[in-house]
Amino acid sequence: MATRSEYSTLSRLFLRCSPERRHVLRRMFPMPEGDEWRMRSLCSKASVKDIWYPENNASGRVAKSICKGCPVKRECFASGLLDNYGIWGGYARNERMKMVNGEMALPEDMMIKPQRKAALLA
Repeated sequence: MATRSEYSTLSRLFLRCSPERRHVLRRMFPMPEGDEWRMRSLCSKASVKDIWYPENNASGRVAKSICKGCPVKRECFASGLLDNYGIWGGYARNERMKMVNGEMALPEDMMIKPQRKAALLA
């Protein structure tokens, strides 16, 4: 079981990033309410659940390949922004940390259309 400090690394990083970046992340990837979205996820139908918590790169690639076609990838990614473990929305912890930190671009396949983005950021 993760300790409180281990679990909250991404949460602390999220809170330390600039208010503008937090605002953009929250608006673009709002936390889904409830767990209904999980029922529509491809991982909920998979027979092997531990591939989303890989110990090596090979199993991470398998999970990421499944995530690519998932209909709830955005909701999963949003949930994973504050989680320290596993593959969420097709991205590993180190990738999510870089995105929160601004060291890695946010995933284009989950970006919102320009006109909607402008409205959200206004």
